[in-house]
Amino acid sequence: MSSFKIEPLHDWEWGIRAAFRLIWSHRSVLVPLALVFVVFQLMSSPLEGVMTIQVPVSLPHFGAFDLKDILETLVGAAFFVAILIVFLKSAGVETSWRTRALAVLGIIGFELLGGLVVSLYPISKDAVEHLALNVIILLTTFAFFIAWVNYTFCLAVQILVDGNINLSRSYKGVARRVWRLWLSLALSVVVVLPVFLLQFGIEQIGEDHASLQTLLPHLQATIDALQEVFWFLAFGALSTIWFLHPRVRPPEESTTWEVPGLAQAQ
Repeated sequence: MSSFKIEPLHDWEWGIRAAFRLIWSHRSVLVPLALVFVVFQLMSSPLEGVMTIQVPVSLPHFGAFDLKDILETLVGAAFFVAILIVFLKSAGVETSWRTRALAVLGIIGFELLGGLVVSLYPISKDAVEHLALNVIILLTTFAFFIAWVNYTFCLAVQILVDGNINLSRSYKGVARRVWRLWLSLALSVVVVLPVFLLQFGIEQIGEDHASLQTLLPHLQATIDALQEVFWFLAFGALSTIWFLHPRVRPPEESTTWEVPGLAQAQ
């Protein structure tokens, strides 16, 4: 484990540099974790279609999910929590197995909730023909998505630090940083854009060379896994930095709190 300590984040800082330093300082732990995750993603490919489970509601746009989907969801959440545990140790925050399990379940639950609401949009759109109602449904779904991202960005860190789920506390890591959050998301999309172009190029090459057809799925799975690792590391580090160092407000409307073993920003 690295002896690196998270430094206080000043109110004016974005935290991106601090997040990068946090990731780099723990590379000796994160690289093996990432390799294990990538290997699992590759090994889980043959499980696609195994133990297919049908959604118990007959609705369009809801497909079946299988053992591969279940395992990938569990392992993805566990991998993200493992990354956060490594980061929080730098701040002297210890976590229990109960808290870790709660964080995994919390991530899965809120991911399912967000996916369900967003998936309901095309269903509602198909069921309603009136243009005004369609616009209302679109705006409602968009508003939910914004609220969901803002309140759950620091959720996993909040659960690990507090030992319970508290959306209000989770949001305090994002408070007065909302525009930075969305710009950070946009920056992440720009960073991974070359990956999408690479995947497109690989697909085109695979169509022209039949000999690569057997290798192509494994290569794409590896790229997808590495891309997931990038998202986990980037969002995990930034959410940790933001939650442990909430932006300072005037005393009459302060949203700061003490985290054991962590010096607060001045």
